[in-house]
Amino acid sequence: MKVSGLYTHACRMICLLLISACVLVRTESLSLNTSYARLGRRANIKCPFYPVKTWVGGIGEKSLVSITNYKHVNRNRPNAKSLALSEMYSLIIYNVTSFDFQVYRCTGNKLDTYDIQLKQAIDPSNIKIIKETEPHKIIGVVGQNMSMTCTVTSGIPEETLIIKDDDETEMVQGGPGSVKFQLNPDHNDDGRNFTCLAISYKPNITVQACPHNTTMAGNPLELRCNDEEGSTNVISGYKWQHNGKYLTHTLQVLQINVTTRMDNGNFTCTAKNEAGEARDTIEINVLYAPVIEKYSVSFSENNQNISVNCNVSGNPNNFTFGEWKHISDVNTVIRHLNGSDEGRLNISSFTGTAKAYENGGVYVCNVSNGIRSTDDKLWQTGKIQVIIKESPVFTEQSKPEQIGYIDNTSSLFVDVMSSSKILSTTWFREGSEVAKIDRLTMTRKSQIIKASFHTKMVFTKGYRCTLTINKTKPEDFHNYTVTVQNEYGYSSFIIQLQYAGPPRTPQIISVKRTSNGILVKWESVFDGGYTTTYELEYRKVTGTKWDRIQIEENILSTNFIAAPNTDYLVRIKAVNKMGHSSFTKQQKVSAEDTESQHSAVIYGTSVFTVIMFCISGVFGCFWCYSIIEKKGRMEADNHDMDINQDQQIAENNGVVNDNNIPEINIVPPADNNINVNVLQDAFDQNILQGAFGESCEGYSSIDRRKRMSRGQKVSYMANRSTKVFSTEL
Repeated sequence: MKVSGLYTHACRMICLLLISACVLVRTESLSLNTSYARLGRRANIKCPFYPVKTWVGGIGEKSLVSITNYKHVNRNRPNAKSLALSEMYSLIIYNVTSFDFQVYRCTGNKLDTYDIQLKQAIDPSNIKIIKETEPHKIIGVVGQNMSMTCTVTSGIPEETLIIKDDDETEMVQGGPGSVKFQLNPDHNDDGRNFTCLAISYKPNITVQACPHNTTMAGNPLELRCNDEEGSTNVISGYKWQHNGKYLTHTLQVLQINVTTRMDNGNFTCTAKNEAGEARDTIEINVLYAPVIEKYSVSFSENNQNISVNCNVSGNPNNFTFGEWKHISDVNTVIRHLNGSDEGRLNISSFTGTAKAYENGGVYVCNVSNGIRSTDDKLWQTGKIQVIIKESPVFTEQSKPEQIGYIDNTSSLFVDVMSSSKILSTTWFREGSEVAKIDRLTMTRKSQIIKASFHTKMVFTKGYRCTLTINKTKPEDFHNYTVTVQNEYGYSSFIIQLQYAGPPRTPQIISVKRTSNGILVKWESVFDGGYTTTYELEYRKVTGTKWDRIQIEENILSTNFIAAPNTDYLVRIKAVNKMGHSSFTKQQKVSAEDTESQHSAVIYGTSVFTVIMFCISGVFGCFWCYSIIEKKGRMEADNHDMDINQDQQIAENNGVVNDNNIPEINIVPPADNNINVNVLQDAFDQNILQGAFGESCEGYSSIDRRKRMSRGQKVSYMANRSTKVFSTEL
């Protein structure tokens, strides 16, 4: 026990306290109306207004001296070279002299004023720990109260004294002049360090941006919360705010690796020490390319004032608007339009005779402010969707006449656009709703379709509504109506289901002379449901033999070599696997149709030749008349013979009759197996239709009675057999 007691007693006698003291000062501080600076250092005088309109010096003296006007320093002031303004309009004075210790006034935009007196700062001095038993040491006894006192010669402004231990734990705070700390030590305090700090003010910080407070979007940015002389060990913590909202960052440096437009605005740093808190704010200006708002807008189909705005933001906000682009909802370009300088497009002014739906789609705004985007584009685009509220619209791909195939699968379809969800699709046959049975299937499928927008065929989103008839029967050939409904109304489309058969006679649209021949153009009328080619025949008016040109599918023009100064006759017919049409009416191409250079030669003939020609014409007049009259009778006979030959060929092929009216010639594909008895039953029921929609009963719901001729012959061929069933109407 004595040993322990001696050990304990010995411990009491050797317990040491190590003491140190230091003074921490600042060159400047800002209180409510007073700022401090040391001679030869920098002063940073802050104003609570932003922006600051003016700084004025010499307040309370005989004369006031203007220092700044907004960002411009008065260069007539004696110390103008040592004056500057920070980004936040703080007045900065470099290399402070006694002349600079005066009252300054800042004025805001609303003419509010704030006075700040700049005073000379005097650092506290001669700080020490009294009652030291040895230099920087105090010896105490375990269990007995002891004290230490820190004293200092006060400066301006008055200081705060703080004693901390070696863990930076604050033990006591006091001052000015002195602070006393009392302790009842134990053996754990042996060798413990204590430090006395003299703090004469709150932190005086400045936020700095590197490389600059104005930067391009995408660049890195560093914000530093600095004190004037780097004595950051007196600051116990940092807080950061962006546009008034606290961030989670608590370090002295705020690093932004990639700036965006969202980083624009004010960043505020708050620093705290034992004397209090201080803050500073910097405005960050991020330059970024235009950002266009994407939105959707709806208009009724009768609206005569359809327009859109290009809602855009950017920095700087001086925008140049380019050409607008009208595209479909699958990005197919429809047209280009010019809007106003303010980014407004009046769509109605470009409508013309177009239908309401044609103004729908997507309008692309094009704008620039001189700043490139992160992908290095100078011009930025934004999309605005325009919806026209109307009932469904059937496109040009929906054909009123469609082809069916006996005993095969026949499909009727329409392509439809809708500005809202389709609610229903209903099919009717001759006014009665089509019921879903084994042979009939009705579908509606969303897909990309083609439609006409402002005279241009483009791709767009739409629907294909299909009625499929399996094992098509003769009684299936009727008029069908499809009705499609959306939330704005319903629309209907009528389709005539026709037999597949020979093509109709094409239509010649132009015949003219060229430099080396004759150019013929035509258009198809009806292809009969199969691939169609063409045969063009031509001959001289004075000749009897026709020359023939075979023309491939989808080619609707040809040119053939023709002799000059010669009249020609031209005709053409269409051919498919079911047969051929009749020839078109013969078109005469006169020698006078030769191009201008040939006419110039004729009209350039000498006067003598013209006179001789006229004299010869007088003597040969009666002779020529008799010859021409005779030849005319011969050509008429030949023409009648050609027509009879054509009609004979047509009758052999089941194509035309003696009235030159195309006849029904139903030849199914090779794999068809037509039941002859079924056809015969169809004859008895008088329900079959012709290739042009004619009904064998003499009339139908579309009343084609007037197109039939007396004694018209209708033929049906089964399985490509040579056996023909015929009937007379």
